[in-house]
Amino acid sequence: MATTVEHAAGARGVGTLRESNRYRIFVAAVCLVALATLFLCAIPTSSGFAAARSNGWDILVWTLLVGCTSCLPIYSGRGAWLSLDLPLLLAAGFVFGPAIAGAIGLLGAWDMREIRRDISPTRAVFNRSQVALSAMAGALVFGAVGGRIGTWPQAGLAAIFGLLADCAVNYSLVAMSTSITQRRPFTSVLKEMRLGPARSFVPCYLALGLVAVLIAEAYASLGIAGVLASIAPVLLARQAFQSSHMLHDANDLLQVRDRALNELDSRIASERRDERLLLAGEIHDEVLPPLFKVHLMGQVLKQDLSSGRLLDLDDDLPQLLEATEVAQSAIRDLLGDLRRSPLGAGGLLPTVRLLAD
Repeated sequence: MATTVEHAAGARGVGTLRESNRYRIFVAAVCLVALATLFLCAIPTSSGFAAARSNGWDILVWTLLVGCTSCLPIYSGRGAWLSLDLPLLLAAGFVFGPAIAGAIGLLGAWDMREIRRDISPTRAVFNRSQVALSAMAGALVFGAVGGRIGTWPQAGLAAIFGLLADCAVNYSLVAMSTSITQRRPFTSVLKEMRLGPARSFVPCYLALGLVAVLIAEAYASLGIAGVLASIAPVLLARQAFQSSHMLHDANDLLQVRDRALNELDSRIASERRDERLLLAGEIHDEVLPPLFKVHLMGQVLKQDLSSGRLLDLDDDLPQLLEATEVAQSAIRDLLGDLRRSPLGAGGLLPTVRLLAD
């Protein structure tokens, strides 16, 4: 899987950002390094383009297969695209050497956005150059640590080292490109270049190194038919990465919703507590005083009757009736406020807006 900028395990970046002179110089440097490395790797006749003459049609089919897998990228959601051409490119490097792998990367690392002109020619040149450099780095390290098709477990271990070399070059160049164009820290960009959580992405990515060895072994045993059959596990790997990415995004969304619901529950509990305190204060200040006066005037009327001061009833009874009306009015107002139920201190509209957010 290569990364672009739009190639990291297969990632490619968007081409909508304005390209500065600094970025153009960076792309030119990467392109020159890729061509120089390709030329140096092609010098030895045993591993250079001499192999292309005897396996020309096979290499052509291999290039077409790389192009097909490159046209089925997965968007990481963070500005990079991941394409699953990595196993095929690594396998080509294990079989034919770094020069052929680099040439296949330059010619076969297609991006549909090139055809749609969604990315600039400069970005397209960078993507192809860094893919070629990554493939050549993987093939060189595979050979340097003694990797050879048909020898196990040495071939598997060498493939892992080759994969790590490919990954280091691929991710570093894409992260540098994105850092320059987006003016973001290199380390911040590097952390985002994956699909889903690292605990699931890293093992799947490492498994692609072993898939590359199996593809190379299939070619050695069955010829190009073995490579064609290897497309099936590559497509399964793509589906696995995509499903993992979708599950990770769904999990992030659920966590955001859980935090929103917890915040809402906390606000509701706080508003209920405030309402209880407000209700207690209104009962204490507005209801209890007139009720106490009703009780007090009742005691006064009782004393008037018991002592025979009937004439005082004309003065005390109106005060009792007035206190009763005040108490009733206070209770009615309090019940009216409760029936209106403003849904918290903010009222209906802020509460609906909170729920929508």
